[in-house]
Amino acid sequence: AGLMGTDIKGKTLGLIGIGRIGAHMAKLGWAFGMKVIAYDLRPDKALSEKFGVIFAELDDVLQQADVISLHVPYLPSTHHLINEERLRMVKPTAMLLNTSRGKVVDTKAVSTALREGRLGGAALDTFEGEEVWIEEEFLKRDELAAIPLREAMESFSIMRSEHAILTPHNAFNTREAMDRILITTAENLKAFFSGNPQNTVA
Repeated sequence: AGLMGTDIKGKTLGLIGIGRIGAHMAKLGWAFGMKVIAYDLRPDKALSEKFGVIFAELDDVLQQADVISLHVPYLPSTHHLINEERLRMVKPTAMLLNTSRGKVVDTKAVSTALREGRLGGAALDTFEGEEVWIEEEFLKRDELAAIPLREAMESFSIMRSEHAILTPHNAFNTREAMDRILITTAENLKAFFSGNPQNTVA
């Protein structure tokens, strides 16, 4: 209650997606003494050997995890990956973290789960309908799209929960990260004009 927290040592960290960011999260969980389980289409044997990451099916990760952290791209196959059905699998004390893409999570389902006490908490750095909040031009349109507005209102309802934290897609925003972005951009331009493109996106 109040400002009382809970230890994470000995708890289970469930990672959904274990690319570069997910792998770093696995290392952090291991460093804090957490059991790390993960779901990914391409399990990383090296992470299992070095940090004890246990790869499992998605539903198994959701059922076992005390902290669920999402690290997947937004694709048709990941739209509402965390939905009403899957939220009914998680522990009522589980914490959901989303720093990937807003539409990976069904906002309405999370709001309902929090309200009904079926989810311990949610920390969302990205969420459905965020374009309504962060893009002034969206609100200047003659016709406002109903779906983003509805999604934004669902996100707003989550923000009012004492068991949720919403941040403005801002997890990357440090001085050091901005320096790295500028350096990488300059290196990409240099490589492109020298005929050797790097960091290309298909």
